[in-house]
Amino acid sequence: MSDTLHNMDTLQYVSATHRDKSLTNQSEVSLVPALVIQNHADLARIGDICWIDDIPGNKILQLARNQPDFSKNQSLIGTPLADPYLSRSPIQLTLLKNGDIKIDLANSKTQLVINGEDISSSKVIDSELVSAGVVLELGKRVTLLLKLLPYSKTNSDSDYGMIGISPKLQLVREKLKHLTNFDGSVLIRGATGVGKELVAKALYDIGSRTDKPFVKVNLGAIPPSLATSELFGVQKGAYTGADKDRKGYFAEANGGTLFLDEIGEASLEVQSLLLRVLESGEFYPVGSSKPKKVDVRLLAATDVDLNKQCLENKFKAPLLHRLENYEINLPSLSERNEDVGLLFLHFAKQQYSEMKKQFPQAKSETPWVSNEVVRLLLNNPWEGNIRQLKNITHQLVIDSLNSKQLILSEHLREKLKVVSNLKVETKSARKNKRKPNTVSHEELINALKSQTWELQATADSLNISRTSIYELMKLYDLKSAHDLTIEEINSSYITCDKDIDRMVSDLKVSKYGLKRRLKELDL
Repeated sequence: MSDTLHNMDTLQYVSATHRDKSLTNQSEVSLVPALVIQNHADLARIGDICWIDDIPGNKILQLARNQPDFSKNQSLIGTPLADPYLSRSPIQLTLLKNGDIKIDLANSKTQLVINGEDISSSKVIDSELVSAGVVLELGKRVTLLLKLLPYSKTNSDSDYGMIGISPKLQLVREKLKHLTNFDGSVLIRGATGVGKELVAKALYDIGSRTDKPFVKVNLGAIPPSLATSELFGVQKGAYTGADKDRKGYFAEANGGTLFLDEIGEASLEVQSLLLRVLESGEFYPVGSSKPKKVDVRLLAATDVDLNKQCLENKFKAPLLHRLENYEINLPSLSERNEDVGLLFLHFAKQQYSEMKKQFPQAKSETPWVSNEVVRLLLNNPWEGNIRQLKNITHQLVIDSLNSKQLILSEHLREKLKVVSNLKVETKSARKNKRKPNTVSHEELINALKSQTWELQATADSLNISRTSIYELMKLYDLKSAHDLTIEEINSSYITCDKDIDRMVSDLKVSKYGLKRRLKELDL
């Protein structure tokens, strides 16, 4: 059982008077349950936050049309949801001592849907689900994300063109702030589609070379046989057809900044040449015996583990050390789902503006979107990250040009359909649950197999609580994803040929748990 997620007595919910921790020291930042607006009739409200433990006294938040206040950037001035379709009688959210959150409709007439499930009375939401994020839909009009977030004052002087309120994004902004006028090389790490080029452009904009060239190169798009000549140029007569001198990217960027995306795709030969440029400031065009001097600030980006590639002799360690003069790690969109609403709105408005030029008959300039669409967006794993969200949003807009709201076509519905493993557990119904000591080892194993090792689904099928599942696994000496070692994961990774679904079957753990363990181990 994870000490972080299941021993919630160790999780400290800090009061509003003890929140001046710096985001640059994550170990000192406490997680605070918050509600983030993801959908609202007033589009300007998307991204507004209400911190649940700002409520004095017994930690009960009254959620209704006229309370509590939601605000941007931890502003002291906020406003309630103020949607006329929401009841004035409040839904009650109670922060329990073990980190769970009880949601009670009480006398409220507001229709409440939690992670796609209609709620008629009350629910207790497991702290693990709150940690990942739970979607609350109010009256089919307002969508909120209930999530544990490190309390932070996101009041950076600049957002550097990056959309979002998440603390992990704020950490990136803080790093950029410290790099103003820094002229050394920077390595930008992150999965595909997270916005590495945007960070490179921000580094250029805040650097000392803004009046000089900014040259972008995608090494993954250049055939290996052409990479040397594309980067360093060609001298006339170097080979048949080279009838004149041709500049390479380094020469074009002289005095300015060169951004090498997908640096992990560079061949060992190109890596050696890059190392020489970084060490000496010189390079040789293809076919030339005379070096050329160059003054270039180098930025590089990768979505692969260069440290691992160094161990496998696929990447030169001295080059990596030169590149990571400073390093910025970008979070995946699944780590910052509180930003999905803001990013979706940004891309939708952007696309509407572009499409209106081509189709003046389009009826709406600012889209209205249903809670169903927002719920699907929030629950999507976004393996393609921000780039994938942008593409999906653009398709939604194109399909909805002549409508007053965004229409979800069957094609896109299938794309966004997610079988969510984050079911809400009704802890108040535990008195009717089966006793765990009646579950045999064989029955538990069969249930786990039939539910592809998803613990909540297994608990539901056996009519026992999730906590009982962990107790039984301990009793029968069965491993959970949290117990996996790096060696076990690496061995399975190789055995299963990098297929995560096969790894789930091989390791006998849930897919959700395995992905979480991979993040915990930074793999």
